[in-house]
Amino acid sequence: MKKYIIEQANVGEVKEGEKNGRKWKGTKCGVKIGGKWYNNWLFSDWQVDIIAKANGGDELYLELFKEEYNGKEYDKFKIPSKVDILEKRVEILEFLINGKGEDPEPDPPEEAEEIDPHTSPRLNTEWQPF
Repeated sequence: MKKYIIEQANVGEVKEGEKNGRKWKGTKCGVKIGGKWYNNWLFSDWQVDIIAKANGGDELYLELFKEEYNGKEYDKFKIPSKVDILEKRVEILEFLINGKGEDPEPDPPEEAEEIDPHTSPRLNTEWQPF
């Protein structure tokens, strides 16, 4: 999972069907990154919405990979699931706590507002005499 800058995004055809008594709906989507198109079928509405709302210059977390089908290689992408995102967070925490394994290269945190403990209405955790 890595953050990529999207040049262009496309939502294409929708197919619906039924398999083993369960209905399904898939939407063909594509993203252009570095002048190259990556395509895949997405089956979750929230994932399709992410691609549909993506504009050129937007940053998205994606997994890019190649898949072979009938002797031909295709460039594909995957939007990380909520479980994938949580696993990445755990990996980062384990690295920070234990210092073991590969550095997952977390994004720098957003700049937080500096808080003065003497003027802030928040609780001051320093011990103070009565």
